[in-house]
Amino acid sequence: MNIGYGINRQVKDFAKADIDLDGFGDRRIWVDTDDKVRPQFSDMIMLLRTGDVVHVVSMADLGRGFDLAENRRKIEAHGASIELVDDASPPPEPRKPGPKPRWPMIPADVVKRGADRWHSPDIFTWQAAIKEFHDAGFAWVTRATLNDNLGTRNAPKQKEPEA
Repeated sequence: MNIGYGINRQVKDFAKADIDLDGFGDRRIWVDTDDKVRPQFSDMIMLLRTGDVVHVVSMADLGRGFDLAENRRKIEAHGASIELVDDASPPPEPRKPGPKPRWPMIPADVVKRGADRWHSPDIFTWQAAIKEFHDAGFAWVTRATLNDNLGTRNAPKQKEPEA
């Protein structure tokens, strides 16, 4: 008899395993929601017979380290075997690149004025530096943007040599 077991799995994860039906017409799949407490695993072990095949999506569903070895031993002690569900699904689509950085579109004179205020913590607050950019029409500039592009207030970023 083909049986399915997993941690935080769905019935559709076992679609390729040809899981048998129980007396009520439901698939014989046990799914636990916590890998530390496994009541469904215990129920499944009690119903195993010689010759049964327990299908898992990943061996990690049976545990890790000692837990994996112990749970494997429990299944095999009942005369059952363990098989992985063949998941031949295609790999996910590659991720699209994120948005282009907007910093280069700020004019150099605005960057210089904002940087002068940003790197003068004794004279200006950080809000004064951000206000310089906002007044120039770049409302998306935040404190994090300035840290990333200009360096911290006390340690300016070294300018990259132009090629």
